[in-house]
Amino acid sequence: MAYRKRSTSESFDKLSSRLEALRTINPTFNLGNGLNVDEVDELVDTLRSMLHQYNETLSDADDLRTTLIQMQRKANDVSQRLLSAVLVKYGQDSYEYRRVGGTRKSEVVPTGSRPLTFQPEAENGTESDGSTTPDGEGTP
Repeated sequence: MAYRKRSTSESFDKLSSRLEALRTINPTFNLGNGLNVDEVDELVDTLRSMLHQYNETLSDADDLRTTLIQMQRKANDVSQRLLSAVLVKYGQDSYEYRRVGGTRKSEVVPTGSRPLTFQPEAENGTESDGSTTPDGEGTP
């Protein structure tokens, strides 16, 4: 997502329109203390220049951000490829695999989130669900 550029600001538009209106009244208007047509015109030009510089900086930041994202993706790819190369060379249960950031196969702890596929036969006349058969045996 690109940074949002500014075309103008409310204060810039207001000052520009008042300056143009002032020029129609009196092109050499001067109240003193920085309130004359030339100094206000200079302020408008400075603001326009800074706005242009601001937008250029945001464009440069967009380019840099895009480059950074591409480099991060490349780094993730190389990292994954290194881990895969160590896996192929040394195996998933090796200490070398663990050193480069992998989890050894023997160290993986089951989380219990998968259903059990095998339930052992119940002993002492109880079914696997805990109920007993009428004859007290483990079979119906």
